[in-house]
Amino acid sequence: MSGPSKWPGLNLLLHPAVHAEQVGPATAPGMADFGRVVSQAGDVMGSVRRLFSRMLGIALISKGFRVSEYQYYEWQALERPSTASEQAALTGLSSHIDVTSGRAIVGHGWSDFKYDPIHVLAEYFDAHLYIANWGARRLAFRFSQGLLDTTTIESCCDEYHVQIQSIGDVQVLEFEMNEAEGFDAGMEERGLLSTLACLRDDFLQGDHRNLYLAWLKARSLE
Repeated sequence: MSGPSKWPGLNLLLHPAVHAEQVGPATAPGMADFGRVVSQAGDVMGSVRRLFSRMLGIALISKGFRVSEYQYYEWQALERPSTASEQAALTGLSSHIDVTSGRAIVGHGWSDFKYDPIHVLAEYFDAHLYIANWGARRLAFRFSQGLLDTTTIESCCDEYHVQIQSIGDVQVLEFEMNEAEGFDAGMEERGLLSTLACLRDDFLQGDHRNLYLAWLKARSLE
């Protein structure tokens, strides 16, 4: 179960920062020490950058400026398209929601979405993605009761990062990762759920390798 996910989108969700490719052991004396120095310098600069960003944010707030926030919500229907009545109900959830027969998208830069996105998933859709520019990331899938190997899934669940719950006659498997680094400016959120939605088929087929990767990532955040 080791090795990278076969779905690059999952790696993007779990590891949004850009990492250097591993090139194997050093081939010359002193290269390992040099690499450690470079790595430590990068860590220091990253800490300084984050501290400066926080200080700047505090300064702007103290002067009365609003620090912009961005939240992105997307849901997709994978089993069947949404009906006309369902689309009408979804349109009424927000004045800023974009609804089609296959998906719904809300991009908020000024306030929270006023409804529970997981319950919206459970009632209307099969997959959900949430991203916020302060580092919050959530991926969730809906399944009919009895289709999942809940024993295996529950062994990887915890209170904060991986959860499975029953809502009515469906089950929702949810992954949540909150990164202190915040949203990666190079990350394109639109289209990401289309890639991640393939993971739902893996769970239906009893393939839990990506669940294990999520569990490992959760441990690294503790």
